Amino acid sequence: MKKWKKKAAAVLCLVCAAIMWHTDTASAQPLEAGKTFKIDLDGNGTKESIKWTEQKKNDKVTVKLYVNGKKLATMSSEYGIYSEVSVVDISKKDKYKEIYVQINSDSDCFAKGFGYRYQSKKLKKSFTFDTPAASRLSILEKQPGDGNVWFNSEYADSYVMQGYAKQAYKISSGKLKPVNKTVMNTTDEWRKMGYKSTKTLDVYTNIGDETPAFTLSTDDIFHIYKIKSVDYKTLYTGISYIYVKTDSRKTGWIKNPKEEIFLGRYDSNDEWIPSAYFWG
Repeated sequence: MKKWKKKAAAVLCLVCAAIMWHTDTASAQPLEAGKTFKIDLDGNGTKESIKWTEQKKNDKVTVKLYVNGKKLATMSSEYGIYSEVSVVDISKKDKYKEIYVQINSDSDCFAKGFGYRYQSKKLKKSFTFDTPAASRLSILEKQPGDGNVWFNSEYADSYVMQGYAKQAYKISSGKLKPVNKTVMNTTDEWRKMGYKSTKTLDVYTNIGDETPAFTLSTDDIFHIYKIKSVDYKTLYTGISYIYVKTDSRKTGWIKNPKEEIFLGRYDSNDEWIPSAYFWG
C-alpha cells in the first residue's frame, strides 16, 4: 500500500511539473491562432485568457488580440503572409509578460513586429519593430530576462556562408533597435552543424592574436559557436571572425580569409549537405 502511494505521488509530481512548465516557466511561449491560453500577464496571481486571430486579404495580414474575451488590440502589415504570436518574459526585474506579434512575408522574411503589455485591463503597446538587422529572424524561446528582446537572427557572408545567431534588441523610444554588440553566440541548433574545412586554417585564442594556437587541416570538421559581424545593424555585411569548436574539443577564433573555407556541412543527423545554406 505504501509503495502504491509513493508511485502515485511521484506520478502526480511529474504531471504537475509538466503543467507548470508549459504554462508558467517558458521564457517565450508560442500561442496557436484561434486557441485560448491561460497565462498571468500582469503578475497579480490571476491568469488571463489570451487568444488571437488572423485575417488575410489582398496581401495584407491583420492580427487581433483578445484578453479575457475582449478585443484589445488590432495590427496589420502589407505583404504579410502569416503571423506568429508569443508571450515573452523580457525582464526578470518586473512582474509583467509581454505579448509579441510578428508578421512575416514571402520566404519567411520579416515584415513587422509589435510588443504589448497588459496593464489596467488594457493592452498598451510597448514597442514596434520595423528594421531588424536580419530579414529572417524569430523570437528566442529562452529569453535571458535582461530587459532586451532576443531573436534567432540569420547572418550571411560570401565565405562563411549562412547561419543563425542570438541577437539582442533594446526597447528605445517605443522601437526595437539592435544592441551595439558584434560578437554573438550561434543558436543551439546551428552549433550542431559540422563544417568540413577545404583548406588549412589558423585558429587563434583571441581576436587579433598574431600567433595561432593550433591549425585546422583540410577535411577537419568544426562547429561554429560564435560570430563577429562587421556591423551589428545588419548581419549581411560580412563576418570578420568565427569562433569554432573541433570534434577534439579544441576552440578558438578563425579570421575570415575572404575565400571559400568549406564546401558544405553535416546536419544534426550527421547527413552531409553539399551547400552551407538551408535552402541550397
